[in-house]
Amino acid sequence: MTRHKFNVGSRVGLVPGKARAAQGEYEIVRQLPAEDNIFQYRIKSELEPNERLVKEYQLHPWQT
Repeated sequence: MTRHKFNVGSRVGLVPGKARAAQGEYEIVRQLPAEDNIFQYRIKSELEPNERLVKEYQLHPWQT
């Protein structure tokens, strides 16, 4: 069984060109079921008031 790559609380960034959002650090807020065999997540930035819905391929681990 395939598992999510990122856990709730993980710090991630958006892959440039794969998501229409500000670049920077985001936190995984919730893991969501796969859609068309691609896992989805709710992510949140401290710089924005709203959460975003993204697909797993749009994310990479955050490196400081």
